[in-house]
Amino acid sequence: MDFLSWPGAGDLAPGGWQLAVLALAALTIGVPAGIVGISFGIIRLPIMLAMGLDPITSFGTDLGVSVIGGLAALGPHWRGGHVRVRLVLLIGLPTLIGAFIGARIAGLVPAWSLLVMTSVIMIWAGVVMVRRGKATGDREPPRESRLRWWYDGSVGLGLGVLGGSVGMVLGALRLPALIKILRLDPRTAAGTSNAIGIIVGFFGFVGFAIDGHFDPELLLFLGLCGAVGSFFGALRTGRFDPRRLGLLIGVLVLAIVPLILYNAYRTATG
Repeated sequence: MDFLSWPGAGDLAPGGWQLAVLALAALTIGVPAGIVGISFGIIRLPIMLAMGLDPITSFGTDLGVSVIGGLAALGPHWRGGHVRVRLVLLIGLPTLIGAFIGARIAGLVPAWSLLVMTSVIMIWAGVVMVRRGKATGDREPPRESRLRWWYDGSVGLGLGVLGGSVGMVLGALRLPALIKILRLDPRTAAGTSNAIGIIVGFFGFVGFAIDGHFDPELLLFLGLCGAVGSFFGALRTGRFDPRRLGLLIGVLVLAIVPLILYNAYRTATG
């Protein structure tokens, strides 16, 4: 298979400006991803779609890139003591089941509907991140209870289904929950969120890979670029204010929504 010859690649050529844009995006997005423990596939995916890639192939490839970047950031987070294994299991397991289910059902619905779903998720995540970034103080979170854990597991399952069906792990929603509800230190929340994202992303990716809905060469290339950024970003966790960074990313996420809706319209009418 020639490099960049995945389904839906259109007129992209090896060494073209599209490849440079994708590489730069993966590297640049990897840095804040490593810092705050969010894969930011929610930003990388629209760029892939804007390059004319097949939506289903993009979803699977994007999940794989998220996993590679997360693995690169895991080492620094683990050495810094920022990973809570118990929370990774309690929240990650229900989410990964949902991600696998979502990935398996992705090919059963029209591509345009998945793009619309992507836009809805982006609006949801963007608003959450902007609101969190603009907050000036922390309110006392509710006390943990057995019912709360069951509720969190159900939410994790739902987010997994949505994220898996559109190739995202939705760390943009999980990270605020770890900080606000579970009262984790932002650095610990980042490391734990990153670890959960690896698990969820892997199972979601497997769901796509079973039917070959990913491009291996593009996955390797973008994965390596993203891994470099994520590794160095994770080394700097705690040196940046995740809240303000989240505000900026949230604004960018919302700004990209019109582009995805346009792609959905073009797919539905083309």
